[in-house]
Amino acid sequence: MKKAASNDRGMALIIVLWMTALLSMLAVEFAHSMRVEVHAARNFKNEVRAYYRALGAVNLALAEIGNDYDIVYLDKDGEVVLGRKREGVIEPVEVQRSVSFEDGGMRYAISDEMGKLNINMASRDAITGLLRLCGVEAEVRDTIADSILDWRDANHEFHLNGAEDDYYLALSKPYEAKDGPLDTTEELLLVRGMSPVIFYGPHGVPPWMEAGPDPVHDPAVQGCDGIGRYITVNGNGKLNINTADEKVLEAVFGRGRAYEIMLRRESLGFFEHPVYGGTVTSNVFLVDARGEADGLEVGVRAVVERTPGTQRVRVSYWGGG
Repeated sequence: MKKAASNDRGMALIIVLWMTALLSMLAVEFAHSMRVEVHAARNFKNEVRAYYRALGAVNLALAEIGNDYDIVYLDKDGEVVLGRKREGVIEPVEVQRSVSFEDGGMRYAISDEMGKLNINMASRDAITGLLRLCGVEAEVRDTIADSILDWRDANHEFHLNGAEDDYYLALSKPYEAKDGPLDTTEELLLVRGMSPVIFYGPHGVPPWMEAGPDPVHDPAVQGCDGIGRYITVNGNGKLNINTADEKVLEAVFGRGRAYEIMLRRESLGFFEHPVYGGTVTSNVFLVDARGEADGLEVGVRAVVERTPGTQRVRVSYWGGG
């Protein structure tokens, strides 16, 4: 009997120890789960706060673009400036593009969409010129240029090096040609001859996108810095000579006039009056807004259009940044 009682006490002790260990593990796991939940809730809260601060930054940009201004130009740091004429002198519109708080802040930057080549209206020569200046070889740029013309025109007749439905429908993932203007610049990635490397540049292709075999050393695009940064689908097709990159100026106006424009901008800062059929002002801008809360940052991008001759502004495109 004594031996049986001793065995029972030993078994009970083992069960108690096992139960204690199990409860300890459950307590540790519960504590860990609670920490994860609290951390996730805090991150969500900060993400929401950062997002709304980014929206606030967009509204600041809307207020700036809604001001009276006469010309749009770049300052010595390459930032877009809205300038208005007061008593014969161009003065920058006073703005505050960043606001700081104890736990973060909000800020925005503006780029001029009319300082880019409008791919929906550009001539074939301007398209091939920009591709050449971006480092794309002749055969590839001829294919891309003709295919862009085919993509955006309403008919089903293809140019010499272009493509229509028969080409696109024969692809492994078939689709039809747009036969209309592009809605976004990224739509160019659907056009024959275009590749992520040519669009973004060899080192700018998003990590989730297939770049193709050895894009950095592909002789067809070697040295290409990506045309995506130089093109737009917004605006009326007129190029702002005060904000356009030298490559875009050369593609549209030729090397001599591009050199003259850049020299004038470097010496005097901007043009007050248009030359060569360009413009010196803009009514379409890309806003890159950022909001931050407790170290967490959220970005928003918006295309903002202003109705010419008025102070009315509207957001025509909205997306993450």
